[in-house]
Amino acid sequence: MTSPETLPQFHLTAIDPRDPSVHDNGLLVVVVGREAGCELTLGGRSVSELHACLVRRRDGVWLYDLGSRNGTSVNGHKAHAQRLNDGDTVQFGSHRFRIRVSGQMGHAVTTLAASLHDAVAGRTEVLTRPVTVVGRREQSDLRLSGDDISRVHCLLVRCGLGLIVHDLDSRNGTFVTGRRQKEQLLTGNEILMIGPYEFRVHIGAEDEAGAASGPQARPEADDVWAAAAAETRFGSHPSDEGAPASPAGGASPATPDGSAGDADDFDSLIADALGESSPGPSAAEALDDLFADERDEADEGPEAEDRA
Repeated sequence: MTSPETLPQFHLTAIDPRDPSVHDNGLLVVVVGREAGCELTLGGRSVSELHACLVRRRDGVWLYDLGSRNGTSVNGHKAHAQRLNDGDTVQFGSHRFRIRVSGQMGHAVTTLAASLHDAVAGRTEVLTRPVTVVGRREQSDLRLSGDDISRVHCLLVRCGLGLIVHDLDSRNGTFVTGRRQKEQLLTGNEILMIGPYEFRVHIGAEDEAGAASGPQARPEADDVWAAAAAETRFGSHPSDEGAPASPAGGASPATPDGSAGDADDFDSLIADALGESSPGPSAAEALDDLFADERDEADEGPEAEDRA
């Protein structure tokens, strides 16, 4: 397996001498931002709490913007995910740096898919982003609740070697198979502990990890209670995105075969439930007749007591 020592190395030199410079120092991931846990900490309103990160991969040094407010640019052009070349100018907010890249770079490699399985909640998190921010803050990619979780706890970085977990100097740490780690390359089947959450890591091809790039299937009806229980554990709610919109104008909802449902279909269901061979005049009328006596008794109840 490729070791960190054989991967390309880099050094970021600040163009403004008032800004700090940074070397990778043997780490696979170097995080840039205002947060104290970042390897390159920059001040000023133009830099976000977690702004960007640089990742050493077999095919070079890659830059990933972490959803920063003012963006990241390379040689004057906005960049979200880009491989850096020796001598490129990289800008985080208003802070400019020149990068020096050394070492041998290989050909482009396929980023492996990764997922985390929580056996307690019965839930699997498929990591669809190249970099996943884990923490308690609302804008985290994987938001976990609880006092043991820091606002920005760790990063999970997918690469061609597996999944890199990089702790952001969290208060209670990040553990791999029982040992606290600043950074660790995971290759599959390890136990990752983030606060009280315990995940088993799965690494594989895209289709083996749950088709990471595709939409996730909606849960079956039998899974609703399990999903509800998982909500309280993860401190977040399943997205309503992708749910079918309510028909406009009060139209009947679509049936599974795509045709519009109507009252006759409903009447047939009621007729079957009542043991009738045909819907009859109307399912609504059948229900009305069925419960008419009960309504009459309920209406007459107080009067009957008075008469008694």
